[in-house]
Amino acid sequence: MHVAPELHRTLQRLHQQPGDRVDLAELMLRLSLYAHPELDVAAQLARIDAIAEGLRGRLIGQRDPLQRALTLSQYMVEACGFRGDRETYYDPANSYLHQVLERRVGVPISLSALYIAVGQRAGVALEGVGFPLHFLVRPQGVPDAFLDPFDGGRLLTRRDCAALLDAMSGAQLPFDPRFLEPLPTTELIRRVLRNLKHAHLRRDQLHEAIACIDLLLALSPSHVDELRDRGLLHMSCNAWRLALDDLQAYLHLAPEAPDRLRVEASMWFTRQQLLTVN
Repeated sequence: MHVAPELHRTLQRLHQQPGDRVDLAELMLRLSLYAHPELDVAAQLARIDAIAEGLRGRLIGQRDPLQRALTLSQYMVEACGFRGDRETYYDPANSYLHQVLERRVGVPISLSALYIAVGQRAGVALEGVGFPLHFLVRPQGVPDAFLDPFDGGRLLTRRDCAALLDAMSGAQLPFDPRFLEPLPTTELIRRVLRNLKHAHLRRDQLHEAIACIDLLLALSPSHVDELRDRGLLHMSCNAWRLALDDLQAYLHLAPEAPDRLRVEASMWFTRQQLLTVN
């Protein structure tokens, strides 16, 4: 199945209208189609629906948003077995939602997205929080309570979050209350794609990394650094014409780029390669 045009249009619409409501689970599953074109998206959505159905009965009689969020978190961990993957954290499978569903492990952002998707279906409103180095969720309307799906779904206060950041950054990144603001869907998807890009690069899966950049540029056309990165990856794949197009576009859009000389050297090399194949 060739999904690029439809998915590109969806991401471009999100770029133009970031407040549009989308089914986060379906969007993330469609991202998976780039690396797993055989994926049955409808079947995976049905799995998420079934998880949400199992949660609904546990919510009967609960009205408090925090209590409902805690019930969801407990259910996802204890009944469903979802947990953070500490052993193979950088495995791309941890960022593809269908593989998170299958393996029951993931990274903070993929598990958070799953919590949000299940909550959307079961009537538990959760928001993604783009905390540095470690994605979190929070119950809508409860600004001082946060859940960590990667770490057993535990409840965190603002003070806990500051301590977590201190531990993860080695006290190098000062805490800012803005780190705990909810993140739009566009930013969540952008962060997922960046994670996937770097996970594929760690495994020298260059074509998959290029596909992630294609989607990043559909969502964020102004992020010209991605043009440069895609051009350099095309060079590594001997796709010289595509490489030259991207690098030229990068310098056109960022004429004062600090790496201009390096990029120009790459363009010169690319032109030499084109001369040998034409």
